[in-house]
Amino acid sequence: MNQNSARARARIFIVIMSAIALLLISSYTVFSLPDSPYLTANAASYSFSGGDGSDANPYVLSSPDDLTVLSSLVNGATKRDDGKMFSSLSYRLGSNIDMSGVTFSPIGKKGVSPSLGYYIDVTETVHTDSMLQSFWSSAGFNASFYVRSGDEYVKCSDTAEYAEFNETLFASTFFYYYYEFETAFFGVFDGNNHTISDLTISGNDGPIGLFGYAVNAEIKNLTIETASVSGSCDAGVIAGEISSSVITDCAVISSSATAGTDFSAGGVTAILAESYCAPMTENYSYDVIEPYLIPYFNSPRTQTISRCAVIGGSFSSDGYYGYVGGVSGKTTEGTVSDCFSSAAVSGNGAKGCLSGSLGAAAVATRCLGVTNALFGETDEFSAFSHCLYPSDIVSDGAVPCELTTEN
Repeated sequence: MNQNSARARARIFIVIMSAIALLLISSYTVFSLPDSPYLTANAASYSFSGGDGSDANPYVLSSPDDLTVLSSLVNGATKRDDGKMFSSLSYRLGSNIDMSGVTFSPIGKKGVSPSLGYYIDVTETVHTDSMLQSFWSSAGFNASFYVRSGDEYVKCSDTAEYAEFNETLFASTFFYYYYEFETAFFGVFDGNNHTISDLTISGNDGPIGLFGYAVNAEIKNLTIETASVSGSCDAGVIAGEISSSVITDCAVISSSATAGTDFSAGGVTAILAESYCAPMTENYSYDVIEPYLIPYFNSPRTQTISRCAVIGGSFSSDGYYGYVGGVSGKTTEGTVSDCFSSAAVSGNGAKGCLSGSLGAAAVATRCLGVTNALFGETDEFSAFSHCLYPSDIVSDGAVPCELTTEN
């Protein structure tokens, strides 16, 4: 393909994507809700606007209170009567939500101290795993499991009865595995093609955004308009940090995110992190325990941001180590595909219209940026293809990506 032909195709592609962006903006209608005071009642007894939290019938969120209570339930690691975590359930917007004047904390937190723990019933494994039984004490497996004594959970290795395997005794005993976790959002959030507007978030205790920290989550069909997110750590409009999660068919319009010095900022997410892998607790294999965790924390997903548009707005971070991107501030692992950004990005570190940094385990394909080079920096093992930005946009140290068909 000659240079003139490549530029002609680039102009056509930009016109098409710009038309799509204008269509998104013109089709947006503001839906204002009546003023609603911050809900102070016990969040666990709160009723959402509908649904039961299942995949087939998600909880319906139709007011600022609904969003505020969801944040409280997730950040408090609250469980329902059936033992399921509110953080792992399914939610759907029932209307546009105007968050003007609402004090809001991100849904999901990272780095909570002390860490939270959950005792999960793994009786079936202890009763049926012959390897586990054979090496119960010699391999230290007895230090990974607990039995219940009244309201207390006691480590098997600390008891006279359960320190050694006893088939007769064990057959009539319930066993538990203690799993430590952070208060991330692990569920499904369907925007249902509605908009959250005028969201203001500030914070100094970890990544922030509508979702502060999301793991094994799915976020889709959501528009956020005129949001302002700022903090001393990583800041993104939809999410501060995601891992093993999927964000699809979302738009961020006329919004801003300002990160702390040497932290990252982005329109969709500040950090697209390494895929989440739950730590092995003490001496027992996580692979065996994982099936028990799925009902509480869901399965890891193939990490993706796709079909997302960031239209206008600005994202920034001070410090040399702060990454700034229109879609993702720092893309460590996962795929970014079919995304568009016309956001302004600024800062002293690496910055790009799509992502400030594209890591070795990251892929970008079929993306368009119109304000900066797409990536502030890439790794030698990064993969990007069929991406576009205008040829006259070049910033110092930026990686050009003009109608690429390969790296």
